[in-house]
Amino acid sequence: MEKILTVSIAAYNVYNYLNETLTPFLGVKGNDRLEVLIIDDGATDGTLELALEYQEKYPNVFRVIHKENGGWGSTVTTGILNATGKYFKLLDGDDYYNKDELERLLDQLETCDYDMVITPFLRFYDNSDRIDYVKNPLFEVSSPRQIELNELPIKPYCMEMYSLAFKTNLIQQNQVQITEHCFYTDNEYVVKCSSLCKTAIVMPYCIYCYRLARPGQSVSVDGMRKHYKEFELILRKMLTYVKQNVTNKHLQELFYERYRGLSYYYYETLFLMGAGKEYKMAMKSYDQWLKKEFPDIYKKISYRYIKIMRVTNYYGFGLIAKHCVEKK
Repeated sequence: MEKILTVSIAAYNVYNYLNETLTPFLGVKGNDRLEVLIIDDGATDGTLELALEYQEKYPNVFRVIHKENGGWGSTVTTGILNATGKYFKLLDGDDYYNKDELERLLDQLETCDYDMVITPFLRFYDNSDRIDYVKNPLFEVSSPRQIELNELPIKPYCMEMYSLAFKTNLIQQNQVQITEHCFYTDNEYVVKCSSLCKTAIVMPYCIYCYRLARPGQSVSVDGMRKHYKEFELILRKMLTYVKQNVTNKHLQELFYERYRGLSYYYYETLFLMGAGKEYKMAMKSYDQWLKKEFPDIYKKISYRYIKIMRVTNYYGFGLIAKHCVEKK
């Protein structure tokens, strides 16, 4: 049977979560329409062995690809290269899909011919019953609805990777590749794939369940302390990419606003990381680059402490960082 949807799973040391991630696919009616690629990124905790068990038991659904460790972006690139489904969608190895909503999506994708498919998603919290359905006016549809790209809201941001599926042949033919050995590349995937799209449809199926509060997540302050240089690398790289490659003016504005917000987050997190000289120099270097290359975004960042940094040539960084840490 033709595969309708390829789901590419980034699987690195997720043994404790992988059963929860893979089991929902078994309950989907007509799951032979699915191609679930489990991309083992050189895991060392038994992830590969568990994935192989699923492949052995359900070879029509699961396919395991083992590779040397190259980071999240390398798993995405590998998934794109190996996908055979009509559409392509991502799933992290510690998250999962709602099987009933996935089944409804599959039924729609059978006859769908849009470049990009957008669906709602939810966040849930480890060791808690808390569930947050992510709200966005775009998601407020009761049935599939075609939209123009200029209908995508700039605020609140709607282009998270959890919401998106793309035509596989579109991203394969354009040889989409994602940065390896680097955190925070989910935005790179979104920008590169969505900027290729000419048509889009929103469907009301809340498929993706995104786990929060897992120890060691890269979005935490501790995670940023380890990987802040990679965060800045992606900010610079993707702002430049949008400037040079995104021709749709509305999408360009949408992504500029997204990276303005992420720049604000970067500054805020550098303060929270403490009064180290390296954090001060990182802030100064990025802020001056932003002023030179993207003056409009630079001017829109009105964070009070950043204004103080700019007028004092960043001399007050240590005091403000100490204040932010104590306030937290």
